[in-house]
Amino acid sequence: MINILLIPASNKKQLIILGILGIFLLGVVIYSNVLHAPFVYDDYSSIINHESIRSIPESLKDISSNRYLPLVSFALNYAVSGLKPFGYHLINNFIHIINAFLVYSLVILTFKTPFFRSRGDAIYASQYFIAFSSAFIFVVHPIQTQAVTYIVQRSTLMATMFYLLSLVMYIKARLEG
Repeated sequence: MINILLIPASNKKQLIILGILGIFLLGVVIYSNVLHAPFVYDDYSSIINHESIRSIPESLKDISSNRYLPLVSFALNYAVSGLKPFGYHLINNFIHIINAFLVYSLVILTFKTPFFRSRGDAIYASQYFIAFSSAFIFVVHPIQTQAVTYIVQRSTLMATMFYLLSLVMYIKARLEG
């Protein structure tokens, strides 16, 4: 394991950028074979046969839907690429990669809490290694496959994104306040 405290500041930034690029590329490579998959199962009723996604204003009116934001995102997808599955899969993959970055951020911010700061430099030095490892595992874990490859499961990806985002913002606010 690399002791990040012994690495010069300029090299730390390069390692962090390399790690972030690694998370992005890993997410792209792992799910690149899904980009050309067809619509399946509930994709037909939720996307192909769903009339309100054919118009963004119409999809915005359906605010009582229990999957309002995914419905609006499907409408945006439809406006850009029609019923070509590539765009839908691309957005799912992009949201999954955002979630991996949020996992990374959550781990880094957790290490900045008073509990971990009081543990000394040894654990603090390994925060980047642990954060990148967590994000890498999140990106490649097989349990994520359904949410990323099955277009209608964008609701799962978005729920995860907003949940992780709320945790990151909460910790960030507590650390600043």
